[in-house]
Amino acid sequence: WGEFYAAEDYAVGTEINAALNRTFGGSWYVVLGSALASFSSSVVNAFFNHILSSVVKSGGFKSFAFRSYLSTLIAQFADNCIFALVVSKVFFGWTWTQVFVCSAVAAVFELLCEVVFSGLGWRVVCGWEKENVGAEYFDYRKKIAGTYAE
Repeated sequence: WGEFYAAEDYAVGTEINAALNRTFGGSWYVVLGSALASFSSSVVNAFFNHILSSVVKSGGFKSFAFRSYLSTLIAQFADNCIFALVVSKVFFGWTWTQVFVCSAVAAVFELLCEVVFSGLGWRVVCGWEKENVGAEYFDYRKKIAGTYAE
């Protein structure tokens, strides 16, 4: 994916610049795959979170966790799968088994990270709600929404 060089092995300027050019020139497919995967998984996550929020009524941390965990698992699988298809399968010749297994394992790991940190995040946001952090922003949004409704 990139080049390793020791500065003393290259003529200053020419070879180092050539090595950098080859590194950045050869990574366009990683940027493309990552951007496509990130955008797609954001849409998938928002879609599933919205659908699940209409099925599961708001009821504190448990309903938040259910919605978030399930939508994250699905979206992260989509993210990993798209990236693996665009980058690893096309450019490195991965098999379908490698694409799906790697995507599933990484999605489960990412879900576990969310499970570990979501309780803390929930407590922080609840604290902000009690302290009215962001109230001005929400009031502003309501005002703008009222303006558009008129």
